[in-house]
Amino acid sequence: MAAGVEAADDGTALTAKSDLFQTESLLTDVERATRKRIARFNREHAAEGAAARWTEGRMALELVPELTSLEVYGGGVDGYGCSGLGDVTDGLIAAELAKVDFGLSAFFGIHGVLSLRAISSLGTDEQKERWLPGMARGELVGALGITEPDHGSDTSGIETTARVVDGGYRLTGRKRWVGNASIADIVVVFAKDETGALGAFVVDGKAEDFSAVPIEGKIGMRSSWPTDIVMTDVFVPASDRLTGGDGGHQIAGTFNAVRPIAAWQALGLSIGAFETVVEYVGRRMQFGRPLAGFQLVQEGLAEMAVLISSMRLTCLQTSRALENGTLTHVTASAAKMLCARMGRQVVARARDLMGGNGMLAQHVVGRHFADMEAVFTYDGTDHIQSLIVGKYITGLSALRG
Repeated sequence: MAAGVEAADDGTALTAKSDLFQTESLLTDVERATRKRIARFNREHAAEGAAARWTEGRMALELVPELTSLEVYGGGVDGYGCSGLGDVTDGLIAAELAKVDFGLSAFFGIHGVLSLRAISSLGTDEQKERWLPGMARGELVGALGITEPDHGSDTSGIETTARVVDGGYRLTGRKRWVGNASIADIVVVFAKDETGALGAFVVDGKAEDFSAVPIEGKIGMRSSWPTDIVMTDVFVPASDRLTGGDGGHQIAGTFNAVRPIAAWQALGLSIGAFETVVEYVGRRMQFGRPLAGFQLVQEGLAEMAVLISSMRLTCLQTSRALENGTLTHVTASAAKMLCARMGRQVVARARDLMGGNGMLAQHVVGRHFADMEAVFTYDGTDHIQSLIVGKYITGLSALRG
């Protein structure tokens, strides 16, 4: 079997072994069929060259048109040419892509879910008509900029400014870790106006005085292109400010959509690592028999399967709540916290079971081991998620006096 193709099966062969609580039976026919379509895309397109792309720090841009042709962008958005397949389907797609190529999962999550949802949730009917159909067709690539070099979890400290001028605003500031921005046509940027109020602005990714440069030297997310953005008096027409809700609630609503996707991505990385290591220990001979026959190996596999099964339930319940309009920020944070922690355990155990081979980027497990560290950190660190849940439990905020 070629290196990097270990986890690229049709999505059914090992499902039951990491779905001990039978969440597959809770999916609709459409959800199940869509997941299998993405598994086929992985098998026929994404798996080949995944290891080389990761090692070279190269995003699979050549595969984006093929992914776009599956018409899967905008699962949580009704109308405007979006797929409308649902938030669970969005998660399933993000997980399935992450099994093989985390860069493609990141592209899908940022463009096909987050930036689309931001405009859908915060935009006027005219704004949605202007941008969403093109995004759904892949003619406009979207990105979302919140984090700054000096302000990650503390979004209230955002320093990017939006100065009122004739006809609109001039945005000045920096953003960091903004996925897709170097290839984006439109970037939803959060900035403070002259009153100090946060707002969301749709910035032309090709505008003069707008610069987006991929971050180099990453130890994970190597097949994804998070960027540094620099804006110097970038003009944004007044018609391109998203006005749905105040800025704080805009950001909170955005994170309510992004954190479930991060949880699904942790799940996808975990499933990819698990399926790879099950195949590996079944054929790897030591002391005259397969590694799979040793007690300690089976204990490790059992722990991984139980953790993944728990992650499946968490992801499914969280995205069902998002679909039903009942998802709270506490649940979103709890899901991200739980799945990132469990995912970290799973990929670490998989890497251990593969020994030295688990350190090689040519194997799925080696890449997922590094990429999981990014998932553990982005969209709110583990510590921030725990403090959000802690405030809910105690009624006291540990973030401010």
